[in-house]
Amino acid sequence: MVVRMGTRVPSEPEVPDFDSHGLMVPPWVRYPNTPMTAIGMVSIGWRMGDGEHYWDRFREWWEHQQEQTRQHVCEEYPEPKGWVGFYNGL
Repeated sequence: MVVRMGTRVPSEPEVPDFDSHGLMVPPWVRYPNTPMTAIGMVSIGWRMGDGEHYWDRFREWWEHQQEQTRQHVCEEYPEPKGWVGFYNGL
């Protein structure tokens, strides 16, 4: 277990950075226990540590992909509730 701000939460499950098609999985897949927002702002889990590092790596990877690959990612990993607009914001 991991302790975050005095609350015990289960450790993040091991999810690989890339799927079997060679696509980098979006942050909500890699870190499913870290919400996008907390109290109306981006969760601290995405602004510090592993979450921030992964988000930055995903953004960099995304910027180097062709439109066809980006579309494939959007189809394979649709934005869940709370993440709508993520891809457009990259």
